[in-house]
Amino acid sequence: MALHGLPSLATLRLGASTGMPGTDADGKRPVKAPRVEPPAPPAAPPVAPPPPPAEPAMLLLTHLPRDVISKIVTQAALDARKAEVPASAICAWMKHFCTSARMQGVAGCDDYWYRLALVTFAVDADSLADQPPEWMRGDTKLQKNAQLSWREFFGSLCDVFLARPSSWADINRAFPKLQNFWSVTQRDLDTELRNMFYDFAAWIKRTTNSELPWKDIMPIVKADWDTVMRGVYPAYLFSYDLWPLMGLLLLRGAEPWATAKYDALDHEVYTAIMGTRGDDLSAPERLSTDEAIRQIADAVARGASTTVAIKSLEPRKAVLSLTAALQVNNLAIIRWLLDHGAEVGSLAEGKQTKLRWQYEYVRQLITKTVYDVDEWQADLDTTEDLIVNAVSFFEKAKDKDQNLFLEARDILGLALDHMEDNGFQASSDTDGAHVKLLIYNAWNSIFDDIYGDEVYGGA
Repeated sequence: MALHGLPSLATLRLGASTGMPGTDADGKRPVKAPRVEPPAPPAAPPVAPPPPPAEPAMLLLTHLPRDVISKIVTQAALDARKAEVPASAICAWMKHFCTSARMQGVAGCDDYWYRLALVTFAVDADSLADQPPEWMRGDTKLQKNAQLSWREFFGSLCDVFLARPSSWADINRAFPKLQNFWSVTQRDLDTELRNMFYDFAAWIKRTTNSELPWKDIMPIVKADWDTVMRGVYPAYLFSYDLWPLMGLLLLRGAEPWATAKYDALDHEVYTAIMGTRGDDLSAPERLSTDEAIRQIADAVARGASTTVAIKSLEPRKAVLSLTAALQVNNLAIIRWLLDHGAEVGSLAEGKQTKLRWQYEYVRQLITKTVYDVDEWQADLDTTEDLIVNAVSFFEKAKDKDQNLFLEARDILGLALDHMEDNGFQASSDTDGAHVKLLIYNAWNSIFDDIYGDEVYGGA
């Protein structure tokens, strides 16, 4: 086999060219050329982000149906009840709302919207006519048969409630039932209107003639009120600062001069309580306890008080219902009265009158629980509730009537001596002894808390 064409071995040397394919003239293998990647296609131009969605056009009152606006105002009025000062909340909201309305091209808040805002004060706006009632009208110096709009009446309410920083607190202190208009009874409304009549009478006395006897003032109040109810401008009432609150009470359904109605109902309560007396009444006159409670409950359902009972209508004499029930020693009626709100410390009468009623209660309770204790059949809870109710008398008498306060001290001190002499403070396992011990401890605690510094010498 021919070997020609192959390089001579003699000519081979390290680093010499072999002449073989794949080597260069110097015998070196050539460096492989780097791989050239095909050029990348040109980048696409950046895509612009989509434009933000267009903001919806501002919702204007002029675009809303009337019933929708009415619902907005009504809900705001209801929400205002949850505020610390509801009147302040709804007055501020309406001011802002109506300002916004004007800025949107509305001529002004519809008068109907102001009527709806009265919902804050539990006024049934749907029951009101488009035009304010007759008592909002009257001849003025500038115009005959002038008529307030609902806007003007609402504004006058805001002026009363927000006249000064203390206005709301002052109104609540003088007329506490106005604080929660939405949770009051008919009697509450009528009582607050009566209290405003008394305040109005005092205002007339201060502003006209401080020497005017009280017996002459109430006829002036009634005459001025009757003038307003006829739609005629009154002499005094529209100048009285709290007149708008009177108007608000009327819108809520308050009835003026309702004292006689409630006196008659309270007298029914007293009659039923006293009808359970034992030998003091003949058999046909005597009521069973169940029947007496039924009659009391019926009178209360029609507006009678569980706290005050009227002993006689002419002349009018009153007593606390609990005092009357203690007098006849009817524990079932006592328990019913306590369970239905009877109390001693919260009364809507003159301060001295209240103290006298409370003092009669304290004396009657001391008699029954101390000197007649062997006939006392009340359980521990009822006994404690009754004695706790007595505390308010001592606290108020200390500030309002020192003579009564000291007289009560002497009576309670003698009662404590009697209890100690008869072993009330001795403990035993019998139920009667437990009640006696509670009676002693309760009265002794009141005496120490109220009179302790005076008797033992305080720091």
